[in-house]
Amino acid sequence: MKLIPFLKDRFMLLIMHVICMGALSAFLSLTGYGSTGILLILIFWAVILACWLLVTYYGRKRYFDEIEKVLENIDQRYLLGELLPYSYRLEDRLYGEMLHFSNKAVIERIRELEDAQRDYREYIESWVHEIKTPVSVIDLLCENAKTPAKDSITALPSIKETLRSIRLERKHFAITLYESITIVTYGMSNSFNQVAITLVQIVLNNSLVYYGALSPYGREMPLAASGIVMKTNAILLAIIIGISQGTQPIIGFNYGAGNFDRVKKAFRLLLGSCVVCTVVMWLLVELWPDVFISIFNNKPELAFFGKGNELYYQFAVHFMRVFLLMVLVNGVQLLSSNFFAAIGKPLKGMFLSMTRQVLFLMPLLVALPLVFGLEGILYAGPAADLAAFLVTLGFIVREMQNIRRKEEALSAPTS
Repeated sequence: MKLIPFLKDRFMLLIMHVICMGALSAFLSLTGYGSTGILLILIFWAVILACWLLVTYYGRKRYFDEIEKVLENIDQRYLLGELLPYSYRLEDRLYGEMLHFSNKAVIERIRELEDAQRDYREYIESWVHEIKTPVSVIDLLCENAKTPAKDSITALPSIKETLRSIRLERKHFAITLYESITIVTYGMSNSFNQVAITLVQIVLNNSLVYYGALSPYGREMPLAASGIVMKTNAILLAIIIGISQGTQPIIGFNYGAGNFDRVKKAFRLLLGSCVVCTVVMWLLVELWPDVFISIFNNKPELAFFGKGNELYYQFAVHFMRVFLLMVLVNGVQLLSSNFFAAIGKPLKGMFLSMTRQVLFLMPLLVALPLVFGLEGILYAGPAADLAAFLVTLGFIVREMQNIRRKEEALSAPTS
């Protein structure tokens, strides 16, 4: 199953999405909605549609690959209806039931033929048993009459001849579309996380400008404070990304080799390192936020609460303390998405990488300011961090249970 035929099969669905996007754009334009907002909505729509198509394609591709593996590993391929992998799709289950009933008559017919063949084989074996004794005696007499022959030694081909027999063609260096998609999915969690951060930054900046104009801080102060907070958070994220990517090959190698105890130890070490970094960062931003504000400000008078800038500094300190309130658990979602990518489950990693930015933070940045104004934007950050942490915790607990079951299955004695 290739991607192009898959997309062609859903051509009408894609056309309907394009028509709906055009209709929505026209409606929003007629109602006075800005072109920037319309473009943002269309980009978000297209990203979600592309993610859905990619996840659907990957799921269908994996399902049919499992069916092909079943066909390759069984000798009696007419038993495919009995060995179909489970699918949550109703169509697949209905096809499986119909295939099961259609193969039932074939299986019964094959059993009849096998019974007839077994009877014939038993007759031949009984006949062979009657004549094998005289044939063996004749063969033994003939062998004793011969002179012993020397064994011939066949020379092994040299390494040079072996290498010369290898022929490399262009197809051996080509990479298929499925292999490309598989490779891309392992880094897709970080990629989608960066795209989501960009979209969140756009929504955050526009919300700060709009609601800041309605507050005593004006349009410029919230935007400037947001830049400092985002840069400070980026320092922590860079450290966590470096640690998680450094342990990714270690976790992947041991998971593939079945060393699940090392996988759990590596993840605990990764989690402990992340907690240490986040605790240090949390203490710094909550106790000494003015230090970070001074670092990112190139005006000396602002670094010491110069006259006329006290209001700006008060808001910047408040912004940093509130928005980064749950930075303690912020890194768990990021390192967990890389963990799932390392153990060969990139779709879960991609989903977790989008939970904080797309599923929680963007809706909260739109909804909370409608009720709480500018303060709602500040509290959207810790609320999204906490929600993403709880979702990630559920995924990790379930995966650790799966690893424990696999570990028990490997350690169980085989009969």
